[in-house]
Amino acid sequence: READDFQRALEASHHFAKARMIDDAVTAVCAGADLAVRRGAPKEAERALQVVMERCPEDKSQPLYLLMAEALNARGRYQESLRALAHWRCSKTTHCGEALAATIRAEALHRGRLADDDQIMRASSLASEFVEECDDESIAMRSLQVRAEVASERGDWTDVNVVRVKAASIENAASDPSIRASALLTQGYCSLVAGEASSAVAHFRRCLTILEPLSLDPNIRQALNGIGLAYTCTGAFEKGIEAFHRSINIATRIGDSVAVANGWGNLGAVYEDIGKFDTAENCYRTALSQENIASNPRRAVEANLNMASLSMVIDDMSGARQCIDIAKLRAEASQLWWLYTDVLLAESDLHIACARPELAWPLIEVAQAHTKGRMYMLADMGRYERLSRHHMWRCHGFDAMRRLSEMGNLKQRCIQISDRLEVLAFEEWAARERPDNKTASLSPFHELRDMGLHGVIRRLRTLGVPPP
Repeated sequence: READDFQRALEASHHFAKARMIDDAVTAVCAGADLAVRRGAPKEAERALQVVMERCPEDKSQPLYLLMAEALNARGRYQESLRALAHWRCSKTTHCGEALAATIRAEALHRGRLADDDQIMRASSLASEFVEECDDESIAMRSLQVRAEVASERGDWTDVNVVRVKAASIENAASDPSIRASALLTQGYCSLVAGEASSAVAHFRRCLTILEPLSLDPNIRQALNGIGLAYTCTGAFEKGIEAFHRSINIATRIGDSVAVANGWGNLGAVYEDIGKFDTAENCYRTALSQENIASNPRRAVEANLNMASLSMVIDDMSGARQCIDIAKLRAEASQLWWLYTDVLLAESDLHIACARPELAWPLIEVAQAHTKGRMYMLADMGRYERLSRHHMWRCHGFDAMRRLSEMGNLKQRCIQISDRLEVLAFEEWAARERPDNKTASLSPFHELRDMGLHGVIRRLRTLGVPPP
């Protein structure tokens, strides 16, 4: 067979298994399953592995559990992936198996939010340690990517920069184009979370140029989702929408329902910001309908909070309440403080939208106590920054709010231009509300209009912050 012909290898494994030629079946399925996952066919890999494992004695099926974990991980079935890893026993002859297993475990725990922050960080650190003993650049890049994701959500910008430097070094030294593409993907992610959207676009573009001829669909999907986010950060909404659609199509073909839900959520957020509320609602409902969402607390909370935000904008306060209640239950079950904090912030917005701001202030204070020094983990930093200013203004006065706004780097905290303009528009509205100041700049509202962010203006109006 050809080196890239995973389909023939998987078919051969099936025939060998039926003929009870177990050694040949294991050899064939090992050759085909790994390539199938990398080519974006994890469902085919899973089916072939299942057939062979059902006919294998336990000692011969051992190496297959690691491949099964990888196939399940690629489809967003993180809990099942961890169960497969629990059956796997490491070979004493190589460190690469340990490194791959540790990396899969870190990916599953982090992306499925199946452990608390400290456990996820330890899993990521352990993967990095095993990779040091393993001369496999592909596993090294996967480990670096999950390390970057974990570091960014903890607000550890020093480690994000360490990862970026390592990825750049690997890119410059690698001869394998797939490794260079992975390194560019990680650099693009690091640039994106650091608020350097233009740099992120450049890295993702170069990554896609390499990846698309190689047909590495899972990596292409990640790069498209990343460049979609980077485009929307810069205000290139049509390009972002196109990239998200392409990412969703690949995720659907792969069978990764969690990535599909993430893509529809990202797409819906753009449509909501530009005021296409019916389209946004369809996106959010599609995200909520995806398989495996209920078992992924992060995606379940995000999808319900997206729907709650839109419901407030279209004046469906009972629908918003229902979505927030569901999100609260999922966040409580997850035991993740930052998911629960996102719910508190959404609930605060609901109280303000319903003209009950006195009920919002205590919730914002709890959210601020939770996020002290680690607010970067929140999914909606724009909402956090706006509500923090609203609370400070109402409870302590305009000057206190102004001091708060001068304390941090808003561009780094809110990488989306729509979020930044929403916060700045609130500040300008608060300035106009001062009895002694009626000459505040109106530029944030003008910019929102000029960029077509009519949904953001509508959101502010719903919260009692009308444009002039």
